[in-house]
Amino acid sequence: MNILLPIKGLLRRVAPGTRTGVVGCVDGMHRGHARGWAMDLAEPTARLTVRMLDPSGRMIAQGLADHYRADVQKAGYGDGHYGFALPGADAHGIEAAKFSCGEPSVELPQSSSKPGRGAKIFRHGGYILCLDGAAAGPVLTGWAVDRQRPEERRVIRLRADGQPLAEQRATLFRRDSIETGSDGFHGFSLPRPPHRSPQFVDDLASGLEFRIS
Repeated sequence: MNILLPIKGLLRRVAPGTRTGVVGCVDGMHRGHARGWAMDLAEPTARLTVRMLDPSGRMIAQGLADHYRADVQKAGYGDGHYGFALPGADAHGIEAAKFSCGEPSVELPQSSSKPGRGAKIFRHGGYILCLDGAAAGPVLTGWAVDRQRPEERRVIRLRADGQPLAEQRATLFRRDSIETGSDGFHGFSLPRPPHRSPQFVDDLASGLEFRIS
């Protein structure tokens, strides 16, 4: 049964780079689930309930953000148990949905499905790395694909001062990456450390590195 939630007027955008309140991101769609993470910096041991809503405010799915995310912990966010996976994203369209958590409700930002203004695109032969344009916030999103081997999922790492900060296999759905001739499952969403700025993005399999700051 669908439930109407009184969210109008309660939702507020998570401020990029904020160090108080809720941080997190809806990373994207993978295997029919909307995936991401959410954490209350004021209560790092609390587990937030995340709700997926359609444009009218009706709840599609909800679940606890308590899955372990090694990349989130490695980036410096608590014990890392802040991940979630909500079913139904493919049937309703993740781009049109809203995601909220906590009481009062806080709206989680979504990873972009388009590179948008300010995006950085790096090329090396048939390899393409696209970083979305948001310069601040708790995550760095984008996609990576080797056009000569589009079936391979790249392993992407953030690095600063020679130290790895976060790492993830790029398997999230990104509609804009389909233009490369791939199946679109080449997106990533890497947590940014709260007190360190990443300087490089590395592709671990190929050994390629790209300076981003």
